[in-house]
Amino acid sequence: MNGDPAPDRSFTEDRAERARRTLPAELWAYLSGGAETGAALRRNRDALDAVALVPRVLVDVTDIACSASLLGRELLLPVMLAPVGSLHLVHEQGAAGAQRAAESAGIAYALGSALPDAGALRVPPRACGLFQLYVDGNQDWLDEQCAAAVDRGYSGLIVTVDAPVFPVRPADVETGNHAALRSVRDTSAHRRSFDWTALRRQILTNMALLGTPTLADLRGLRVLKR
Repeated sequence: MNGDPAPDRSFTEDRAERARRTLPAELWAYLSGGAETGAALRRNRDALDAVALVPRVLVDVTDIACSASLLGRELLLPVMLAPVGSLHLVHEQGAAGAQRAAESAGIAYALGSALPDAGALRVPPRACGLFQLYVDGNQDWLDEQCAAAVDRGYSGLIVTVDAPVFPVRPADVETGNHAALRSVRDTSAHRRSFDWTALRRQILTNMALLGTPTLADLRGLRVLKR
């Protein structure tokens, strides 16, 4: 997807439109759609639009660098590829392709445990990879998953905590895509019962939680300090 964006669209909007035209309708619905009325999706877009880069003037830019450090790894750019569900359906190389692209660009990346090939990938010593984990087993299973992620070279762990029950995603239902049945299918008992106390045993130095929208949720961290 090369070329300049259309004059009435930003670069991101242009690429999104090209992706919409390229991908099958059901897959585009999965990638671009939101849950229920789409209110959270709109709020996320508004929050991103509210962030602005403010340039500094009269500063010597003869020698500049955009490098950064994350979790002890050096990056060429302070950017991370977020974990994307069903990535293997979007591109034939799946998680492995995302990993190679991120490492080639010198940026961080996160790969989810739900991706078929993510469990077999190893992170090179100089790369910065994070492992996104869905809680789909008991405490012993969780211990094994965390230990395996460390053994494969991941720099940190992302625990997904916002899916104890699947929401209704209208676009998935309308197109009948691979995620359509999630709205009527129950999640595992392990996800429904997972709480701050269960998380205590898994606390690592480099851990992030995916799906904590409010400060009230983070008050559970006090449980982990006891």
